[in-house]
This record gives sequence, C-alpha cells and structure tokens, in this order.
Amino acid sequence: MLGKHHLSITTGFFIPILVFGVYELINGSVEYFYYSICILLFASIGSLLPDADSEGKATLYYRYRLIYYLMTLIHEIIILLFNNHKIKEKLKIGYTIEKRHRGILHTPIGAFLSSLLLTAIFSIAYVSIAIYLNINVDLLIILSVFLGLFFGQIMHLVEDSFTVSGINWLFPFGNKTINGKIYTFEKVEGKVDIRPDLYAWFYQITGAILLVVVIFYSNYLPSSMIFEIIGLGVVLNLMALIGMYFISNTNMNIWLVDKRKWRKIRKTSNKLIKNFEKTNKSRRKGF
Repeated sequence: MLGKHHLSITTGFFIPILVFGVYELINGSVEYFYYSICILLFASIGSLLPDADSEGKATLYYRYRLIYYLMTLIHEIIILLFNNHKIKEKLKIGYTIEKRHRGILHTPIGAFLSSLLLTAIFSIAYVSIAIYLNINVDLLIILSVFLGLFFGQIMHLVEDSFTVSGINWLFPFGNKTINGKIYTFEKVEGKVDIRPDLYAWFYQITGAILLVVVIFYSNYLPSSMIFEIIGLGVVLNLMALIGMYFISNTNMNIWLVDKRKWRKIRKTSNKLIKNFEKTNKSRRKGF
C-alpha cells in the first residue's frame, strides 16, 4: 500500500489509545495523556519505517527526513548482521537478504531490531536532555516510544499482507508468505483499486467518532461506560483487520473504479473531513 494509506490506517487503529489519554486528561491525569500521544506519534512514524528501503523517496522521507536517513543506516546494519556467515548458517537462512523493497525491514524481526535501535538513539537524546535540565527520566516514555515504533511497523506488515507481494512472517526461521489480491500499482490502466482508501476511511471515521464521544460526553457518561466504549473501539478495530484480510482476497475487478471519478470522490471526502475538524475545533473552544 502507499504511505498515505499506512499512515491513515495505523493512526486510526491506535486512536482508542489516544481516546484513553484524552479521557484521563479531562479527569486530571496528565501523564497518561503524554504516553498516549507518544505511542500514537511514534506509531505513525513506525507505520512508514519499513518503506525506507524503497527505491524512490518514500512518504517517510518527506514527513520525517531525519528518521528516514537513520532508517536507511539501520537498514544497512541489519543487512550486514544477517549476512554474517555464522548467523546465516545457525539460523539456516536459505536465501540472501537483498537490499530491495520488502526485504529485511518488511519482517517482524526487522521491525523489532529497527525499533530497538531507534529507541536506543531516542533514549540517549532523552536522558541527555533530562540530565541537562535536571529533570527525572520517565522510563514509560521510552517504553511508549518503543511500543509505538514496533507496533506501528507491525501494522505496516499486516497491511502489506493484503497485497499480492505479501509478507514473510516467519523470517528467518521459515518462509510463510501471507498475501491478498491488492496491487500497489495500477494493474488496469485508468482504474484504481479502492480498497486501501476504504480501509483508511473506516479507521478515520471510527477514530473520529470515539474522540467526539469522549471529548463532548465524558462529563455526562459514567467512567465505566467510557471504558466500555473504548474497549468496543479496540475490538471493532481488530475485527476490521480480520475482515480486511478476507476482503483483500476477493476478486480485484469488483473493487476497480475509474481513476478520475474516484479522485473527485476523494476530494469531496477530504473537504467533508476538513469541515468536520473545523466544526469540532469551534465546539471545543466553546466547550
């Protein structure tokens, strides 16, 4: 999928965590709000990290250029690690890790190692600043960064499992590729597969609804019901992922739409989303 789809789907998927943080903030617990923001921010970055091995300039390059350069360096380090003869023999890797798109960065172990290395770099900077400013180091902030980066990347892999190329989830211990029938390029001229856009819209809409409920109705609903709503959002998101996999394995022709017409629909939907955000901002000021 394209970077914009990964970013929209992953951010929407993690909205219930932000909803929890916002609810705690409304009730005076600022630290949980910080943790939720941290997880959501780094999950959005993590959703783009695996595409740092792309030949072209990935979305990561334009949105987080410094992190893009770090990831390309980490990519080379991981490749060198797994190209070590002793490690290859020990793990019985049957093929070379190539420096190409959907290589080592598109594997769970690649996601783990890159998240670990980036978190280590963040920790050094964070601890240094904390010492300089003479403030306490919050280990949960560091943990939130790692969890955001790792699960953001895992979400990227899940989403790429819906495409024709798929993902090898067992690397380097096996070769089990899970894939769907979505093409990341234009398979039929003048037509576009609308499934990635529909997935992104689903998570954006459900996330927005959760936020609206918590922000505007938290004072009128008992805390137990708020947590039930958040839990429902989590379950709905997980069930949606399963549903997305089955939808991704249906015939592509069902989902092909004229590219020009779809662009107009997307422009209209973007305008509606922007108007919705403006309305919410004005309500918050009044609230």
